[in-house]
Amino acid sequence: MATRGKLVWRWVGLLFGLALAAWAMVLASRQIDLAVFTVANLSTLAAMAALVLGSLLLTAGLFWVITLSFDTTPRVSLLRMTQLIGASALINYLPLGWPGPVARSAYLKVRHAMPVRQSVLVLLIVMALSAALTLLVVGVAALGSRVMQVMFAGVGLVLLSALSGPLAQRLLRRRFHAAWTWAPLKAADMLLSAARLSLAFALLGHPVTLPQALVFAALDTLVSMAAITPSGLGLSEWAIGLASQVMGAAASPVGAAAKLVERSVNVAVVIVVGLLSIRALPRR
Repeated sequence: MATRGKLVWRWVGLLFGLALAAWAMVLASRQIDLAVFTVANLSTLAAMAALVLGSLLLTAGLFWVITLSFDTTPRVSLLRMTQLIGASALINYLPLGWPGPVARSAYLKVRHAMPVRQSVLVLLIVMALSAALTLLVVGVAALGSRVMQVMFAGVGLVLLSALSGPLAQRLLRRRFHAAWTWAPLKAADMLLSAARLSLAFALLGHPVTLPQALVFAALDTLVSMAAITPSGLGLSEWAIGLASQVMGAAASPVGAAAKLVERSVNVAVVIVVGLLSIRALPRR
């Protein structure tokens, strides 16, 4: 009965997300010119697609390097983790409770004897990194001087890289290898997400600054991880629209429209990569 109730709520979340996305699309229809998807902007859309691929690879690298310090037999290869991340990115759009992480954990349990509890810990580490980097990004955006922004970002990233391993080791009582790479990998992923959103805003004729785009990317990451709706569908559009209005970057419908453009490219890439990844994963 409890499982059935959760499934109902996930379907409610999917329908709610679709409704929010549709509402955002109606409001954004005055801001989106369908010409953004024509040949004239093909190079920009291709660049956004390449950035999506880059994000998937960086995410796979992050999960892989963290997983190396946990108990797996045989050891998970980078290629296998890349396939798992590609598959889970697609599965995340299903109306189930955290379908991507659940499917990935189940696969690692069956094929690599990795305890589910450890898969959960890997996910928690990634979520903690995302939260810490979001705070750093907000702090950077709050500074007025570009020099101060660069210095604050650099110092913050170095400190986070240096402290990630010791903090994780102290809390989880486990030795971690190459933990200093976690923060740079996640920061690079967030930077690529910011670049995609920046290109989307530019396509709509409303360019934004890099600090603003980073705030939007960080917010998008947090909303997606919350999984209230599948992959933050609808909620991310409204969150970025509200943030763009508050930060004075663009009107709220423009922010929502920019996220819709970015999501359309993201979904197209995720469908292709996800299906190829699912097909490549051994199912025996």
